[in-house]
Amino acid sequence: MFSPVRGEYIKLVADQPLPSKELVFDIGTGTGVFAALLPQRGVKRVIATEIDPRALVCARENIELLGYDQQVKVLDADLFPEGRAPLIVCNPPWLPARPSSAIEHAIYDPENCMLRGFLDGLAAHLTPGGEGWLILSDIAGHLGLRTRAEFQEWVDCARLKRRTVAWIFVRITPAPPIKPIRFIMRVRPKSRRCGGLSFASALAGQARRALRLL
Repeated sequence: MFSPVRGEYIKLVADQPLPSKELVFDIGTGTGVFAALLPQRGVKRVIATEIDPRALVCARENIELLGYDQQVKVLDADLFPEGRAPLIVCNPPWLPARPSSAIEHAIYDPENCMLRGFLDGLAAHLTPGGEGWLILSDIAGHLGLRTRAEFQEWVDCARLKRRTVAWIFVRITPAPPIKPIRFIMRVRPKSRRCGGLSFASALAGQARRALRLL
């Protein structure tokens, strides 16, 4: 369960310059794929968080099987662990809709709850000069569920500045207290239509068409 389905996610995290190799927080680790990748890049310590009981078991087993249990700690926590880190990564669910089964929690984030929670809490958990890496598909924009302007407003409200490296990778840092927030955009526009429905079947055709555009 919670398997990553796009190899670009892993490659982007594998290729980006690390601001530090001392400590990384992995928020909503799922299978633990990023928590396992980071030690391969020389990161000394990773604290991964997860709230789903089955995903916790999955991530811990994967980390142990890969031999990284001394460097990686998987915690049962909602979003951030205690303390601060120079790098915080997060790959939230793609679509702002309500899941209808346990497995769909890996795809659907009702009312962008996890995404907004990550943005709102990021600055308080970064060390000075730290970075947040948000790995987020833009399929919600293709389906008309979240706009680029909305996302920019959330970043602004959290007093962050962002640089989009690719359409699924956004590097985020706290904004300077005096200078205005700047946005460097290289992503396609998004739009939003959110409700309490499961989109697993209703939007299946739209999703397939959107994915062919990516």
